[in-house]
Amino acid sequence: MTQRLDDKNTQVSLSGKGLKGRMLAATILGLALTAGIGGWAAHAKLAGAVISQGELVVVGETKQVQHVDGGTIVEIPVKIGSLVEKGDVVLRLDDTQLRIELGIVTSQVAQLKAMMARLVAERDGLDVLSFEGLEL
Repeated sequence: MTQRLDDKNTQVSLSGKGLKGRMLAATILGLALTAGIGGWAAHAKLAGAVISQGELVVVGETKQVQHVDGGTIVEIPVKIGSLVEKGDVVLRLDDTQLRIELGIVTSQVAQLKAMMARLVAERDGLDVLSFEGLEL
């Protein structure tokens, strides 16, 4: 079926043969895109953290292991099926952040003690600071 558009004998096809080819191409492209994304999702190595709770079985009883702040586990010295006793270390958390915070707080305590010694010297009219009684 054809239809005349203007006086120059230009005709256009209304049969839809070009539409079938486009639908086939779109379907193939969609399948290829889905397969590509699915393949990437299955094989991609993503760096990330998983947050979860763990459970240990102790003499038939289940004990939950939780940490108030959470953190990164750096070592698990026990193996599956190991017998553990009270006081045994079952996992170690990374203490880097805690050591940094301890250093900061220790520095702040030293600064406050120095300020206290200066203020006591000013109050008592001393020319020399005295750190007696102030453990640094």
